[in-house]
Amino acid sequence: MHKHSWIAFVSALALLVACSHEQPKPESKSKAATSSESKPAKSESKSAADKAKSVTAAIDAWAAAWSKRDVDAYLDAYAPDFKPEKGKRAEWVKQRRERISGAKSIKVTIGTPQVTSSGADKATARFTQTYESDTHSDTSEKKLEFRNVDGRWLITRETSL
Repeated sequence: MHKHSWIAFVSALALLVACSHEQPKPESKSKAATSSESKPAKSESKSAADKAKSVTAAIDAWAAAWSKRDVDAYLDAYAPDFKPEKGKRAEWVKQRRERISGAKSIKVTIGTPQVTSSGADKATARFTQTYESDTHSDTSEKKLEFRNVDGRWLITRETSL
């Protein structure tokens, strides 16, 4: 390559690099308005993250109460309008009390819940649950639906998948 061609090539390359690394220009008012409009999206995602944390904490408390065989705390994780998959709530409560109180030991382990929002005061969580007691053990996929009641995330529906 000739000396002049080489200098032209290096100059063109330097210009190209300088253009691709320009400092950002100050935003016009219309762009500033647009970027401030994106702030709610950030707060919404923070809100979704906060909701997921709160729902996950509710799941952890539910599993901990179950593992401690604290029947009242376990049942307190369910909303007043919770309906079991089969039968009536009163029968379900009676069965849960008998099973939990009757076990010598219970260990409930929850996989990482995937929480999705289904409205301002509703959420759904899916996770793997491992249940171990002195008489029974199993692993299942679980779906819990929640509703926020007076600042608490309570289970409104429970499904084994």
